[in-house]
Amino acid sequence: MNDEYFNKVKKQMELFAETDKLNAKILDAVKTVNDTFQLFNIQDTVSHNDIEFSNSFLWNKPYLTWDKALDSKLILRKPKLSEIIFNHYYPKPTNTTFYHYTTYDNFVSIIRNQELWLFNLMKRFPQGEFRLFYKDHGLTGYETNTDDNGVEMEKSLMQQSFYTSFAKSSSIPLEDEENLWYSFGQDGFGVRLEFQITPKGTYTDYRNVSFKMGIPKVYWCKMQKN
Repeated sequence: MNDEYFNKVKKQMELFAETDKLNAKILDAVKTVNDTFQLFNIQDTVSHNDIEFSNSFLWNKPYLTWDKALDSKLILRKPKLSEIIFNHYYPKPTNTTFYHYTTYDNFVSIIRNQELWLFNLMKRFPQGEFRLFYKDHGLTGYETNTDDNGVEMEKSLMQQSFYTSFAKSSSIPLEDEENLWYSFGQDGFGVRLEFQITPKGTYTDYRNVSFKMGIPKVYWCKMQKN
């Protein structure tokens, strides 16, 4: 056993010991998390059954379940902590009526074909709307890992995901509406369509999304190709 390997094992054991100490005081962590939620007016709370410490961070607590298809046990995680945070930053919209700004030619195509097309996320790759989130949070695996076909994960995910954008139909500030006409409505010579949207079936995860730099709030519904 060389010194490098020994030091690596020693460091790992120290991390495990530190993790055990942290988990022994998990109730303190629960209180800290719930106190933080209150600061942001979040009413939901977590308990010691929902979270635990790993070697380097706090995360959703795991549990074992039997997968009949695989005929083996799987380690899953209770998603409560993640769901509380996700629902706070990306709440489900309370209204069901939305605007969609488009060009006149696109409007004619929508009416003629009775279809509203979804765009592949690769269309937004140059704008960085997909990239910024994981870059900001240090989730580097999307850039360095590949799928089974050897395609970078960020491109693979975008190739299988599709989107369309809507704006809230009520209380849009004048400046935001002008930006929508300029960006999507052919500089004011396009068309604003009004939709009543009721997510149902498989695709019910319809969320508010806000962009940086004063870009108006839009709404999206994640859809993936089978």
